[in-house]
This record gives sequence, structure tokens and C-alpha cells, in this order.
Amino acid sequence: MKNVRVSRFFHASVALLLGASFVASALAQQALTAGNVPLPKVVGPVAAAQPSAIWGHSWNIDLAKARYSEQEFFVSGHANVYQYGPDKKTEIRTPDVPYTTRLLVRAPTDPKKFSGNVIVEIINMSRGWDLDVMWQMEHEYIMRNGDAYVGITSKPNAVKALKQFEPVRYAPLSWPNPLPLTDPQNCTNVSSLLPKDSSRDTENGIFWDIFSQLGALLKSNAPDRPLSNLKVKYVYAVGYSQSGMYLTTYINAIEPFALTKNKPIFDGYLVAAGPGPVPINQCAPKVDFRNDSTPISPINVPVIKAMTNTDFLWSYKSRRPDGDGKDDRYRLYEIAGSSHGYVYPGSFEPSVADIKKAGFDNRFSYGCVPPRVGNDFPDHYFFAAILKNLDLWVRTGVEPPRGSLIEVVNADTPQITAKLDQYGNAVGGVRSPYVDVPTDTYYPDGINNTDQPECGMSKAPFDQAKLKELYPTHQDYVAKVDKDVDRLVKERWLLKEDGDTIKANAAAANVP
Repeated sequence: MKNVRVSRFFHASVALLLGASFVASALAQQALTAGNVPLPKVVGPVAAAQPSAIWGHSWNIDLAKARYSEQEFFVSGHANVYQYGPDKKTEIRTPDVPYTTRLLVRAPTDPKKFSGNVIVEIINMSRGWDLDVMWQMEHEYIMRNGDAYVGITSKPNAVKALKQFEPVRYAPLSWPNPLPLTDPQNCTNVSSLLPKDSSRDTENGIFWDIFSQLGALLKSNAPDRPLSNLKVKYVYAVGYSQSGMYLTTYINAIEPFALTKNKPIFDGYLVAAGPGPVPINQCAPKVDFRNDSTPISPINVPVIKAMTNTDFLWSYKSRRPDGDGKDDRYRLYEIAGSSHGYVYPGSFEPSVADIKKAGFDNRFSYGCVPPRVGNDFPDHYFFAAILKNLDLWVRTGVEPPRGSLIEVVNADTPQITAKLDQYGNAVGGVRSPYVDVPTDTYYPDGINNTDQPECGMSKAPFDQAKLKELYPTHQDYVAKVDKDVDRLVKERWLLKEDGDTIKANAAAANVP
């Protein structure tokens, strides 16, 4: 495949000036215009001597039973570093930076099973290593639906961990900083969400072009592309937590200019538990995401932003109305009782041995440790329904349900908090049997405490006296759960398969 070096966003005259070389930053600072993106080069699938040679392989998910494969690819190309100009419009700061990153690809082995959908996840990088949170949460739905999954390594700190894990295998990966250390634009204090997740030797800001090029690749007819044996129809971009914040920046600053075959690259977006944007490059001003008021901009493809009970207050200032118009298809959901980190996805994280080999020792931190009780609120059921509704919105134009937002007290003050019902659970938001037929109190814990930064929401089980007061008999409890689930399935907040699981769990529960 031809290695296209000139960015998709240059005016023709600028492209002639650039050729294959770098130009001074002053010349590079050009406002963007919409254009088709170049395709990256592809190497792979990269052979694995043993399953653990692929970082993040699905070691305890039975892919074979679901008739799914798991492969790894490397993609290489050239990307711009962007900045915001004086008019707040996106412009090129530094052009044509070479990169190589990796893709983790899971797909049906039988093309007849393929739905036509590709779920592209910005793999989360907050722990210093690749954590495919959305795959961990939604692999059952993805495989049940026949979707393909592509995860992309999205930050240099994760590349560093990969090279620590398998130095030879991941040697080709590269996220260089194009600016010398002496350049005034190569800041001494890099902008990052978490300490030590960025470096002056690398550049976070090349990600935006990398992401666009990946989406264009998946929709192309390039013979060496991943999923070349499948007919891709729709590509959905998803990201959780910091990765969701990456999507906010991408939608607001890059998406309007990025096209493939003169159409939007991504057909829809799920911004999951990501409060606000991240800096457009690592020398841009830091973003105070807890107080940021930047909303997701209206675009002409569907966007769903879904916040958990843990983090909805962080995006309170950036709330904006839902939209159903041609150029603003948008939903905001806040899921009452849900936790930013919870027990279920933690069971699918890389093994302890692999994490230690990568230089870390922080597995299963999504599950709170005693005396706190790990939150088992099943966020994945609700995100599965959201993905299904996003797909329906794109394919058929059927609009997703509109959800109420979590009610607050002490609005617009530092003491703002969720309004609570008589059981201590949040009022409003996306509802479920867990808060409407409660057996527990779900309360904020951990995210604002230094001892358990990813606990998010703990739960306090009701005692037997309280359960007996609420539900005189087990049959009474089960009937109330069943009724609530049926309503949620009808209103498309739950898929029937997950609703049936909730009913079965209620029938087996020791309540009262």
C-alpha cells in the first residue's frame, strides 16, 4: 500500500510546499478543511508464539465457543499534531509525524455470522497499560450480536508497557515527539490527565490522525486491512473513562474535517463515563474535567454520552439538550446506581503475571477491597442496550429513548450532590430494578478518596428486617423485579437477554 505522507487536511498549495519534509511551525499553522484521510500501512496478523505474547488476549473468555478469532496488527502512517488557533479553530501545529501503533482485533470466524458492525475502542490507558474496558464489559453482547471488535493502543505510556511486556514483539511501535527538546513548543510540563502518563520524548497529540486513519482503513477495500474477509457496513467509535474524554475532543475538534469517500468516518459514537475533553496536544493547557463546561458539539452522526452515577457530576456543567435533528442526533444518559469501576469487567483484565511482566501490579482495582463492598451493579447490561439503540439509530433512523437525568441538590455550588431517595439511592436518571426494587444502597465512594481511586460506588446491603418490610415474601420481590424488567425491555433500556438474566438472578436471590 502506498504510504501517503501528506496530511488529509492541507490545502493543495500547502501540500506542495511540504513535500516529504517538515516545515517550520509558523508555516504549519493552517486552519483545517474537510478532506479524505490517507490509509495507514498494515503489518499482520502478527504471529504469536504463545497466547500470552499478545498483550490483553482474552485468556478467560471462550472465543472458540463463540466462533471468534483474536489477532493483532501493527499500523503505520504519518499524523499531524494539532492546536487551537486564536479563533479557537483547530489548526495544524506540526505535520507529518511518523507513527506505528497496534490493533487488537476480534471477529467472527464465519463471515455469515458477521453483523456488518465494527466496534472500535480507544483502549484505555489510565493505568499505564492497555485496558480494553468496553470489550471486557460488552464482549457477550458483541459476540452475541455478531459484531467485530477493534481496539487501538492510544497513548505512548501504553506503548512503553507493551515494550516492557514483550520487547521484541512490540519493538516496531513508535509514538515520537517531532519537536526537539530545545523547541519552545516542546513544553517542559506536559499536559496529561494523570501523573507520569506522558513524556517530552513522545507526543499524545498524534492520536487524532491515527484514529481517523484506522476508521478509514476499516471502511476501505485495502487488501491488507484487518477484517478483509468481512463486509464492513458500519463502524462505531467507543471509549470509556479517559478514552471517552478522547472521543469528546475528537468529535469537537477533528470529526468535522475527517472523511472517507467524502463521508463521515465513524457512523456513531458512544462516549462512556468520559466527563469532558482532553488536551488536543500534550503542551496544550490542562483540562479541569471536573469543572469543564465544554459540551459535545452537534454533528451529523449519532452520539450517545452515558455517564455512571459515580461521574455524572463531573459532566454536570457540560449537560446539553438531546437532539434528533439531521445535524444533531444526541442523547445524554446518567445511570442511577452504576459505578465507574465495578466487579464484572475486572474479572477479564490481563493476568497478574502479565501485568507484573509489563512492570505493574494493579490488577482487579475495579473491585473494591474490604471493608468496602465491591459494586456488582451490572453496567454492561445498560451499555449493551445503548449500543443496540445506537445501531438502530444509524441503520433505521429509530430514535433511542430519552432519559431523565439524575436530580441534584446544591446545584452550582461546590457541595453539589445527587438527590437521594428514602433508601439512599439517586433520584432520576436511567432506572433499573437495582434502585427501583432495591436491596442495597449504592453510594459514592473511592473516586474522591486516595485509598481506593477506582472503587467508584460501593453498596450497603439492606438487613433482613428492611428486606422483610419491603418484600413480605420472596414471590413478592420476584414479581416486582419481573414487572420492572418488562417495562425496561419494552422501553429499550434493557435487552431481553439481559432482562431474562436479571429475572433469573432475582428468582435465585435470598430475598427476603
